[in-house]
Amino acid sequence: MQAMLDAGGIPSHYTLVKSGPSALGWGLKEEFPYSSFNHVILGVPNGADTLWLECTSQTGPFNNPGLFTGNRDVLMITDYGGAVVKTQQYTPQDNAAYTWAQVAIDAQGNAEMDFSTLCKGMQYDVSSIGAIQKEDEEDQRKWLYSMTSLPSFETQSVSFTEDREGLVQGTVKAKISARRVANVSGKRMFVTPNLFSQSNHSYVPMDDRQTRMELTYGYENIDTVSISIPDGYYPEVLPEPIQIESDFGSYSAEFQFGESGLLYIRRNTRLEGVYDPEQYNEFVEYLNKIKKADRTKVVLVNRT
Repeated sequence: MQAMLDAGGIPSHYTLVKSGPSALGWGLKEEFPYSSFNHVILGVPNGADTLWLECTSQTGPFNNPGLFTGNRDVLMITDYGGAVVKTQQYTPQDNAAYTWAQVAIDAQGNAEMDFSTLCKGMQYDVSSIGAIQKEDEEDQRKWLYSMTSLPSFETQSVSFTEDREGLVQGTVKAKISARRVANVSGKRMFVTPNLFSQSNHSYVPMDDRQTRMELTYGYENIDTVSISIPDGYYPEVLPEPIQIESDFGSYSAEFQFGESGLLYIRRNTRLEGVYDPEQYNEFVEYLNKIKKADRTKVVLVNRT
């Protein structure tokens, strides 16, 4: 790659990097000279900025360090010696996943859904939304399960688009049918509006933790779910808005009801950082609060 750029008169710099998803806490350390490098990329000067080129991947987007080499210090070898510089830095808003969904629930609790999810920045890498486009329909269907919180569904259609100009992003659009999205009991219908982002992990406190905790990258997830319900149903009690704040990020959930039905808006922002062992239990408590909030139900009553 560097030889090809040289032939075209384009300067570039051989750059050593500790690659992988967890370089924030244990990558290059200027105060302690040792080699932590396991990969090489090229830095191409571009005015006051630098373009970063991955030289081994045949499919990775141009100038997209991403989860593999982004957000970290690297050692660039210049004509004047080595220099510690930073690769592309990502904010939580750069690493975003946005989901928009239209859900129609019938009187039996079954649903037809039309949704799209956009993943950009490091979440483009984490979701594998770029790689899955090249797989067969069966693998795409299996992957689609990871984008919802539904135990099962039938796929009517699925399509992918990708934008590699600027900050890389990929979008999936799908139409699916799912049974028993809502539970019906007598005149009541029980709906969990978070159909796409429920946390399924269990987190256990650790009082004797000795090591620091690393949150490798920040991100922002926003779900907007519009749910139409059968005629005659109204909320018995609409849940109050939920707001959770912490040193690790913030979470909110809103529940609204209008002529078009239920509207659910969920925001989850995570901050990157390295945290002391004593903060681990605070992090566990924060995650468990989110897990509980994600399972908030709306109780609807048929007044006809």
